[in-house]
Amino acid sequence: MGANTAPWNLALAALGVALGTNLLLFLLAGAVGVPFQVTPPGQPPQEVALASVALFTVLPMLLGFALYFPLRRRTPRALPIFVGLALAVFLLMLFPPFAAAPRPDTRLALLALHVPPVAAFLWTLFRVEREMAHGP
Repeated sequence: MGANTAPWNLALAALGVALGTNLLLFLLAGAVGVPFQVTPPGQPPQEVALASVALFTVLPMLLGFALYFPLRRRTPRALPIFVGLALAVFLLMLFPPFAAAPRPDTRLALLALHVPPVAAFLWTLFRVEREMAHGP
């Protein structure tokens, strides 16, 4: 496997794990009766759909990897920069469920959906760094 494809292979594997985990969490929460109705500020109530969960799991991770891999080739500071960015985005994205979800169980389920993508993203960054420094 070439050096250029290895990071993307890890990224795609992490993306698959995060996506699968989030879809499973969403379906399990729905199966136990958690309502996924939210009311974003200034908008009418709406249902969070499975497609939205998939989209908001995949797109941020892809964007993060698409920005990280080129930056990593240019600066040794890419890892701390992106770890900080990932954690900052994670913390900032915890607020919308509190503002939009009126029920505690809905809030908790939505908050839980934020963890797999961030964990998988960070795992991938550290794994890529380790493999680039020491080999697979």
